[in-house]
Amino acid sequence: MPKPITCNYCDFKEICNLLDIDTTPLINLHQVSSFVVTVKKGQSLYKTNTPLKTLYVIRSGSLKLCHPSDHKIINFYFQGQLIGFEGIENNHHTLDAIAIEDSTLCAFDYNDLLTVFSRSIQANKDFIQILSKRFNQQTIQLDYYKPAHTRFAQFLLRLSTQQKHHGFSAYHFIFPMKRLDIANYLDLSVETISRLLHDFTNQELIHVDNKEITIIDLEKLKGIASN
Repeated sequence: MPKPITCNYCDFKEICNLLDIDTTPLINLHQVSSFVVTVKKGQSLYKTNTPLKTLYVIRSGSLKLCHPSDHKIINFYFQGQLIGFEGIENNHHTLDAIAIEDSTLCAFDYNDLLTVFSRSIQANKDFIQILSKRFNQQTIQLDYYKPAHTRFAQFLLRLSTQQKHHGFSAYHFIFPMKRLDIANYLDLSVETISRLLHDFTNQELIHVDNKEITIIDLEKLKGIASN
C-alpha cells in the first residue's frame, strides 16, 4: 500500500526511509513499533505529566500545545510536524496536546527509537537534526512587546512558511483554529483579531473567506512583520 503524500514532507521522512518503517494503516513492524492514532476535535493526545512513551507526527489535522494551569497556547502544530518531543528532557510531557480538529497521527515507540539510534549513526544524526529544526523554529518567538498588527503579521508569515515547508501553498491556507485560540496565542483579544483581519483585508494584504486566508501581498506583510 502506498504511503500518503504527506510522507514526502514529513519531519520523520528520512528516519522512516532509513529504518524501513511502514506507517500505512496495515502496519508491518520493523525495527521500530509504529502505528496510526486518531484524535477527535477537542480531545487530548496526551496531558501534562504523562510519561513519554511515544513520539508523533501529524498525518492530517492540527493540534495545539497548552499550559494546563492557565490554558495558554504555546504553539500550533500541523501536517508533517513532529510533536511530543518537549517531554524528552524529563521523560514526561510538560504540556497538554489538544486536537484543534479531527486529526490522524503516526506514532513511534520512543524506547524503540532510542534503541535504534544507539545502533545507527545516521538515524541518530537525522533525529538530532529534526530536534534542532524544531528548536530553531520555536526560538523564532513572536515579539509580544510589538504592536498587535506586527504580531499578527508575524503569525501569518509563520503559517505561510510552515505550509510551504510541508508541501502546501504559502499563499492560501485555512485557519483550523478558532479566533479565540489565535487571540490566546498572540496575547490579544478576539475583537482585536477580528479588527486586524478586517484591516489587513482593506489594505489588500490578505483576502478572508470565513476560515480561508489568501495572502495577496507577501512583501508588504513581511514589512509589517519586521517593523
